[in-house]
Amino acid sequence: VFFYLTLFVYFIINVARWSSVGEESARAWLKWQQGVLYSAIFMSVSATLVAIYAICQFFGFDIIVWQEAQLLNRSISTLGQPNFLASFLLFGLAMSSYLLTRYHKFFWRFIIILSLILQLAALIMSGSRSAWLALIISISLTFIVALWSRYRWRSLILAGVGVIMLVILLFFSSSQR
Repeated sequence: VFFYLTLFVYFIINVARWSSVGEESARAWLKWQQGVLYSAIFMSVSATLVAIYAICQFFGFDIIVWQEAQLLNRSISTLGQPNFLASFLLFGLAMSSYLLTRYHKFFWRFIIILSLILQLAALIMSGSRSAWLALIISISLTFIVALWSRYRWRSLILAGVGVIMLVILLFFSSSQR
């Protein structure tokens, strides 16, 4: 809860910094969008660096020996617990996905997709089942919203089948958890 509260306060401060009350509304809106974009870039880069460290930690290349990670064989990166890492990476995945919709040049899309892959791999290596379930449900809801206008009720069935398939895949890929 404290993590999300801190992110909310950071976001509010950032929006207040980039938007200006005294300026005309179109210019203030542009500044606000620029601030959101810069925040997403910062968060995506931060989550990618944390993900790289978590992946290295999972494979035994740890700069600082964290006892919990060694005992549970789960990545914690520098956040102290696997579930904290997973919640941070979920937020980073959302910001990276937002950046993927904003940039259309091949180079930047490639970098963002590579970042998404690293963050997703670190999320899986964290071993947080609740984070996996949250990711599956949020992806399903995104597909329902995206496909609703074209497929209506069939999008619900498609999303339900997708949730079941992904949960089964995660169950068999990590049966020890």
